[in-house]
Amino acid sequence: MIDRRQFPGAGGCVLAGLASASLRQAALAATPASVPGAAEAGARVDALFEVLMDERLRQNPQELTTLGLDKGKYAWAKSKLTDASVHAALEFKKDNAARLKRVRAFDRTALQGHDLANYDTVAYTMETIARTEPFQYGDLTHPYVVSQLTGAYQSVPTFRDKQPPER
Repeated sequence: MIDRRQFPGAGGCVLAGLASASLRQAALAATPASVPGAAEAGARVDALFEVLMDERLRQNPQELTTLGLDKGKYAWAKSKLTDASVHAALEFKKDNAARLKRVRAFDRTALQGHDLANYDTVAYTMETIARTEPFQYGDLTHPYVVSQLTGAYQSVPTFRDKQPPER
């Protein structure tokens, strides 16, 4: 289960990615016809966000389960736990840096309306995560190596307890 400390880091990226598809239609309707390429740029940024979210969710099976997405192509996640090792935290930071490069390579000036807001939200979240890169442990939500409030001893039972029973 995502707790209040995990929400800012993980939730922002998840919500922005999931919201982009539903907001795209409203943005297209609000886009003036005089802006050439705005609709195409919106479709391209939406496709980019879908790829980035898929990559991120595949690394976090607990998040998939928490969001109720552990069905269909993500059914494998129902029986998995997210790797919480120091190595995994460092890999996440490297992956975030690579994804951030792809986001920054996108032409932001071609966007407007909701597509621009989604882009800025995703970029800001990824840049905030990138600021933790110099630290060799932890992340935005759990900056300490050892804490009495966080860790597998606490998070795994809570996660399992909050999952609905199998049907």
